[in-house]
Amino acid sequence: MRSPQSRCRKATRVTAKGNLYLTLALALLLLATALENLRPLALTVPLALMAGFSGLFHPKASLKVEREVEKTRAVAGDRVKVKLRVSSREPVLVEVHDRVHWGSVEKGGNESLLWLQGSEEVSYEVHLQRRGVCELGPARLVLSDPLRLWEEEWVCGEPVEVYVLPKLLAARGLGLGASYTGVWPGEVLSKRSGKGYEFYGVREYAPGDELRRVNWRASARHGKLMVNERVEERVTDALIVVDAGLLGLLDAREAEELVDAEASLAASLALHLLRSGNRVGLVLRGRESLWLRPAFGKRQLEAILYALARLEPGEPAPLDYALNMLTPYLLKPNAEFIAITPLLDAYVAESIFQLAPKYSVLVVSPNPFHPQRERTAHRILEVERNNLFVKLGKVCRVVDWSPGSPLPRAARRAGRPARLLRTPGGVQA
Repeated sequence: MRSPQSRCRKATRVTAKGNLYLTLALALLLLATALENLRPLALTVPLALMAGFSGLFHPKASLKVEREVEKTRAVAGDRVKVKLRVSSREPVLVEVHDRVHWGSVEKGGNESLLWLQGSEEVSYEVHLQRRGVCELGPARLVLSDPLRLWEEEWVCGEPVEVYVLPKLLAARGLGLGASYTGVWPGEVLSKRSGKGYEFYGVREYAPGDELRRVNWRASARHGKLMVNERVEERVTDALIVVDAGLLGLLDAREAEELVDAEASLAASLALHLLRSGNRVGLVLRGRESLWLRPAFGKRQLEAILYALARLEPGEPAPLDYALNMLTPYLLKPNAEFIAITPLLDAYVAESIFQLAPKYSVLVVSPNPFHPQRERTAHRILEVERNNLFVKLGKVCRVVDWSPGSPLPRAARRAGRPARLLRTPGGVQA
């Protein structure tokens, strides 16, 4: 993406060297006054000549900067090429400092010293190791006189945001169990007969049925034509909840790795569900809370990916309150509710427990405790987390997932809860 040529905002200031000479001149003036002797003033003459020489040869220029960014949307681990074209009407020596919010600069440099005679180009490459929003710019150009007593700072252009989207994981094999389905064909078993792959039953042949659906063994047994019926597969609504709160219990690096894993999992689930034709919504709990109504299509996927790119650990508002208030507003009863949470908050677990009678609940819990970094505080938290696992495992499916390991394998290890009887007063096994 190429940004248009932009004029620069200029500010002139005295350098540290200039301030030193100015302080020396004032000190000599005070000394001459105190001694009532004009001889110390003679020492200020060279300083005055230097200041005059500096002002006489101070560069005058009109600078412009044009930025070209290879792409404004990347995936964690990508490299993005950046080019700066700096132009000036007059020959001038200029220092170029291009701001890179985060990421490592490779193959070139974002700082350079240029002798401009028309226009020159600065190019470099940024390695974006992790998910987030990387700001490139604005560019800072510095002009100075030969003695570096004065300098002009030009700030050019507006920052360009590069969205670094989370990496995608294999999200198949989780097995959605929503009993609410829409009218469009999809991948969720609707408990209705129709076109599909799962066997539903056998019935008597009716005019118009396809011959390939005839069950010849059943026909021979009943003495009349019988046909197979399949379970119709349709779409459903799904709400993905990502919990990035209460991570202050972990180190900053551990918290960032855990949130990156949660964002990757949420993005993968959203992509899989939307490709299957389902409506998908999102609720985020982090430094900034956000929610999206369930919707279809590429626009919804882009909105989800951009929201996940901005997700940072934090807790501006309790998630349990948001779940109790938002879920009935965003999701229809018996639809799919997917919670991605480390289960460090007992109030969040209680809210999920209360939602289990009304929705098809799936909890995927990334394990926040690294086996090689065992600490006493972590052991206590892990015991509490295991207790929440046992409690939630009675009413919904809970997957204990270690980030970095295949998710389908962890999903296969997770057992399903006992058959539940949904009653107005709660859940009975």
